[in-house]
Amino acid sequence: MKKTLLLWIVMLVTGTISAQTFNDGTFNYNVIDVTNNYCEVTGWSVFPSAPVDVVIPGTVMNLGITYTVKQIGNGAFSAHATSGTGRNPANTNVRTVTLPPSVTTLSAHSFRTNPNLTSINLDHIVDSGSNTFANCTGLTGEMNLPACTTFGDYTFVFCTNITKVNIPIATIIGEGALRETGITSMNIPASVSSIKGQLFRGCAALTEVTVKWANPASVTFTTGTYTTTTWQAITPTNVKIYVPAGTKSTYETTQPWLQVGAANIIESAPLSTHNVEKELGAVVYPNPTTGNVTLKMDSANAVDVIVYDLNGKALLTKKVNDAQSEINLSGLNTGIYLFNVKTENGEFTKRIVKQ
Repeated sequence: MKKTLLLWIVMLVTGTISAQTFNDGTFNYNVIDVTNNYCEVTGWSVFPSAPVDVVIPGTVMNLGITYTVKQIGNGAFSAHATSGTGRNPANTNVRTVTLPPSVTTLSAHSFRTNPNLTSINLDHIVDSGSNTFANCTGLTGEMNLPACTTFGDYTFVFCTNITKVNIPIATIIGEGALRETGITSMNIPASVSSIKGQLFRGCAALTEVTVKWANPASVTFTTGTYTTTTWQAITPTNVKIYVPAGTKSTYETTQPWLQVGAANIIESAPLSTHNVEKELGAVVYPNPTTGNVTLKMDSANAVDVIVYDLNGKALLTKKVNDAQSEINLSGLNTGIYLFNVKTENGEFTKRIVKQ
């Protein structure tokens, strides 16, 4: 009886351990929360030998248990030689990535050094880890992270073809998160309370930054690991800083803003056609879209949304009063449309690709 009981215990323990890691024939997984049945993707079961579009499932079955996929694990799709548990040169075959809404965390090095990665949806990412997309030079244009609160160290370092990053509710911006990207402008929301060093290091194309703190000294600004400055390797006096009305004199004496010079610190005027998008903190995503488009603003505002075709014909209109609203484009044909957002004080227009 004792031997039978001991054997049963050994089998139970062995089964429990083996259930912590499993695969579905495509990806490897690791259980990260046995109470809620959460797991993470840790890499490929078999590395791809040709370019591939990666689709991460929202749920996966193992031993009769349904697990929710919550995060991409450390270096799961890293092609970097030494960073990440799933690293492999074959990860350079990753072409596009589709994440389910359940995935809210990208662990360190998740997609590091994937030069052929051209597209990934980040709509539901709350936490972006260190070096998540380091050296992903195939990423281009705007990157939208509307749900991100922790924008980790070196998230987009060396992503030279990214021209804009939107993080409208971020609270933390990590060391060198935008270092040596191709960004031309940046809107830092008032929700940010901590910024590490090297934020704009090597961002040679940067011409303007919009900040919204009533008191810039309330933000923790650290120099970070390498004791380098926000503006390293670029000329800060080439950058214009737009600040809230009545705060110019404060920014002129507060690091690191004082380094751009008093002439380049500009108090934001009331909303106008020129700056309404920045003042609203507006983000329109996803783009391209297959159906819904989300308009997210820093706070609730009354605006009119009008969608035009390229001939100027209005196809649909919607009145919006919330900080976040969805506009359904599923009834429109594939093509390019003009997404016009209008307030009583100004308006802006974005080109939206409907797939």
